[in-house]
Amino acid sequence: AGFEDVADYSHLMDHPSYNPAAEVAAQLMQSYEDGEIDHVELIYHHFKSTATQVLTQETFLPFVLVQEEADKTKAGPALDYIIEPDVETLMLNLIPKALHLKLYTALLDSLASEHAARVVAMQVATDNADDLLHDLTLQYNKSRQQAITAELLDIVGGAQQ
Repeated sequence: AGFEDVADYSHLMDHPSYNPAAEVAAQLMQSYEDGEIDHVELIYHHFKSTATQVLTQETFLPFVLVQEEADKTKAGPALDYIIEPDVETLMLNLIPKALHLKLYTALLDSLASEHAARVVAMQVATDNADDLLHDLTLQYNKSRQQAITAELLDIVGGAQQ
């Protein structure tokens, strides 16, 4: 609906590895920084368990640092760390790495979810095939038993005449 695909990244799902995911993340960050895009959302299936995959939507860009409030029950001294290099330099190095890892994690999560869904589907198909085989075997044995009974009745009826 008014959107064009810029590129096809489906090959990343075949054999996900960190470097190609990091390259895509870097391209997205560069496009965001250049103003070509103003928002990036990740939508993927989060692997919760073999039977449960949760559709997840996360904002990839703009990156927002969330500062959690300190636990009010802990009464202790406020920690004042000296950070080398300065906080700004550290964040400029860590945020891109965190975004690279976030995209790579989403790829792995999606792949694990896909494999889990396939395993469940294959197990259900196997169970259905086993049930069908059991029903057909039962039906075959009943038909065979009826044929034998009819043949015995014909033999017994012919011997009495």
